[in-house]
Amino acid sequence: MADEPFIRINPESLRTFQRSNLNRDTIFTLLKSVAQVETSGCWAGVSDNFDKQLISSGVLQWNYGQSSIQDLLVGFRRSMGTQFSAFVTTTMPRFGRLVFSDRCLGLTPRGEAHACSADFLDPADQDKKKLRNGLTEEMTALFEHNEMIQIQMDRVMAVMEKTLDFSKRLFGEQFVNERNFHWMLDIIVQQGGFDELEKFKEASDHGWAYATSRDLAHKKMTARGILIWYAGHATSPHQGGLDCDWRYNIEKWAALIKSDQLDDDRFRLFLMSWVRARTASGENGRWQALAFERRAKIGLGIGSVGGSSAQRNNNYDCKMPTPSDMAAMMLSLQP
Repeated sequence: MADEPFIRINPESLRTFQRSNLNRDTIFTLLKSVAQVETSGCWAGVSDNFDKQLISSGVLQWNYGQSSIQDLLVGFRRSMGTQFSAFVTTTMPRFGRLVFSDRCLGLTPRGEAHACSADFLDPADQDKKKLRNGLTEEMTALFEHNEMIQIQMDRVMAVMEKTLDFSKRLFGEQFVNERNFHWMLDIIVQQGGFDELEKFKEASDHGWAYATSRDLAHKKMTARGILIWYAGHATSPHQGGLDCDWRYNIEKWAALIKSDQLDDDRFRLFLMSWVRARTASGENGRWQALAFERRAKIGLGIGSVGGSSAQRNNNYDCKMPTPSDMAAMMLSLQP
């Protein structure tokens, strides 16, 4: 994905961001960074039902499970006007009429399957994860269409504006910068933001006061305790998305904590990443450590998510820890 001349952003919205030293280039830089995790950097990035969301697509992975994709589909149909029928005929000949039918545009009832689940999923797949042959390709073509990219960007800007508001409230209007805005954006994309921002701020301030109440050794102890929490999750049987990253992250973050290079701004984001990750409740908390590593990578400026490290030097194989790995891990976590 890239910034394109046809992509429109409201000028007044841009001026609002510029007052916080964030411009169009910043918006696309951060969007690409989030998209790298969500879609490997694509406008479409169609995903199947591996996470029980039926189909996820688009730069922010809108989906049927949370009834977030239907609004984009309706908007696309409306925006295409008289060209819509021709688009369906030429670009989505097998599934277009189904995808845009009233039944499939309906919302997903809480706790129930979507009305079109059986139409979208491969009947030969007993795990009910794979999509029918050809559906991924047609959904990809839809979400890479210029008109759908514009619709996506309109939704992205709404998320960006929400991010700016939360950032100002949490960090203070004069302290918003690219790093903490990126950190907040990733939370809003993955976890929806904060239902009670003031309570989160209070919990984070309490943790900060504890960590900085004594000397540097006490601060390092607190940071190391958070890293031990992450390491414990990496070796547990109920955490997902860590296999390509845990060794790299523990190695790099332990070294950073041992050094004197962990400044207060980065440590505060590291601490807040941990506070927020503990509230990730999807699949009974299965993604808490993944939520943490996503934000910790942003806050510290070093780390790996999905095998992709900030410095592009994660050469570890993707695998679950072994007992010998755990012994080495605990050794690296010692002061």
